[in-house]
Amino acid sequence: MRGGHDLAVGTRRRYTLTDLRRLLLARGFEPRRSTYANTLLFWAAVPHRLLSKLRSSGESDVKPVPRWLNNLLESVLKLEERILSRTTFPFGLSAISLAEKESSSDAGQAREKPSPPDGRRDFIDSSRKPGRHGRRVKRY
Repeated sequence: MRGGHDLAVGTRRRYTLTDLRRLLLARGFEPRRSTYANTLLFWAAVPHRLLSKLRSSGESDVKPVPRWLNNLLESVLKLEERILSRTTFPFGLSAISLAEKESSSDAGQAREKPSPPDGRRDFIDSSRKPGRHGRRVKRY
């Protein structure tokens, strides 16, 4: 669902999970987990994007919102984060994938990377406020 923000920031295209998987495989990455995200806000975003297209100005449609609305939206995204730690979504505003790059010495060999002792995986979340290293690493 391309919107004014995509135009303003020069997004050339949007990807489906199938597109993203093909791109990762073509670049030597093995997708480990893929899902759509921003799914719970999808039904609120659709009318917003459609109305934004009608009054298209080529500017970003991302604008500051009142604090109460920001808090509400953040709560919805935190709920989605908890759901995504257990399952995947079949649709959403964003396609995301956790992938692993094969090293040249491992090319052509089947390998299995040991899981962390607690069974969780690292996930780099670049959508959050930067931490000390510019990104936060979440553990699932």
